[in-house]
Amino acid sequence: MAKNQTWKRNLKKALLVLGTAIMLLVIFNYKLLYYGAVQLKGQLKLVYHAKDVGTFLEDPLFPDSLKVQLKLVEEIKNFTVSELGFEPSNNYSTMYDQQGQPLMWVVSGASPYSLSPYLWHFPFLGDVPYKGFFDIEMAKEEVELLKTQGLDYSVRNPSAWSTLGYLPEPLLSEMLNNNPGQLADVIIHELTHTMIFVKDSVEFNENLASFVAYHGTIKFLEKKYGPNSQELLEYKGEEADFDKFSDHFLQGSVYLDSIYKDMAQTNPNDSLNSHLKKEAIASIVGSLDTIQFQNKTRFNQLFSNGYPNNTYFMSFLTYRSKFEMFNHLFAEEFDSDLNQFIHYYIQHYPSL
Repeated sequence: MAKNQTWKRNLKKALLVLGTAIMLLVIFNYKLLYYGAVQLKGQLKLVYHAKDVGTFLEDPLFPDSLKVQLKLVEEIKNFTVSELGFEPSNNYSTMYDQQGQPLMWVVSGASPYSLSPYLWHFPFLGDVPYKGFFDIEMAKEEVELLKTQGLDYSVRNPSAWSTLGYLPEPLLSEMLNNNPGQLADVIIHELTHTMIFVKDSVEFNENLASFVAYHGTIKFLEKKYGPNSQELLEYKGEEADFDKFSDHFLQGSVYLDSIYKDMAQTNPNDSLNSHLKKEAIASIVGSLDTIQFQNKTRFNQLFSNGYPNNTYFMSFLTYRSKFEMFNHLFAEEFDSDLNQFIHYYIQHYPSL
């Protein structure tokens, strides 16, 4: 009897300690837990209200041009399995009708006088230089927090995002407005995240996914439409223009970084810092007209509402800064064999 009472007392103490620990965990992580709950609710809403792709294909009122796009998505998915070595995925087997409305807002922040991203920390993912919201009011609140810290900030609406395969991701109706190359690119990019992911390395993850998406899209378009097809030529032309555009801003980030380092050494007042920053960014944007783009009107209106800030330059570092490294590895180490390249990274850097 005495042993039984002692065991009960010890159990009560253990439960009390555990309860206290959980309570403290909730108190100190309330904002993160609340954010996670809202994000989960938003994602589950999409999953719940999404309809099977077959429903749209069988709907006589659904436009035939969009049915072609839906079938193309399935072809792209099958291609990633048969040709790129991806695991079969339930992603994009359903579609959510956005009705022309944005679904998510992604907030980014950066130091005002250095190309240093503001980082948010998440369990499993690690440090991430952006934060997504399904609630626009929460996104606005996050922007206000960045403002109070004197940070640069930006908000964008992504065309797609990845849960790394933890939840089935529906196709978004606005994605169907892309041409075949753009559609293949975004699908392959997001599916790459479900196969390859490195914690605390967003720059690596996004660069690699962009690199795989580019070469995977080329391979897909060649197989489906032919090496001289309009679809392939259109995609290559768009990517050639974007390569020039991104290279310009990557070089601009080097120039901007040197300006900021000079500021740190000479330590001028904030007013002068702001003037020098605006002057440097204006010169980078202004020199875009020296680039020979195939589509000269594509980037014309980008800065009609004002010049970008540091978050814009950081986005090119996040998504394009490692292309030269990957190109070298792709050619020299893998003999330009995309399957070997992808297999290596899946083996060494599997997704969570």
